[in-house]
Amino acid sequence: MENTILKLYEMCQNENFNIEEAKGLVSEVNLNEPFREPRHNSETFFLYTAVFYQNIRMVELLLQSGANPNLIVNYEAPFGTCNIIFMWKKDTKKILKLHWQQIT
Repeated sequence: MENTILKLYEMCQNENFNIEEAKGLVSEVNLNEPFREPRHNSETFFLYTAVFYQNIRMVELLLQSGANPNLIVNYEAPFGTCNIIFMWKKDTKKILKLHWQQIT
């Protein structure tokens, strides 16, 4: 399971991923359960990571697969994925707006 999490985490950071492989990995993990981010040893979510790296394809896949955009990532100050979308380019906002009914 740890390898699955690491592989999906890496895909969230890079737009050049194999979509079929990503779909398989997404089906093996709980997208709404935090995992340990390897670089900083802190808890995060796949959706937050994909938004942070502006990986539009992955954001869309994760939302379609049930990732909750309201989950809080707590580093020094708590914030949810939907609260940071305005910091990124329009395409990210467009994808999240397609799923706006999930964001409350």
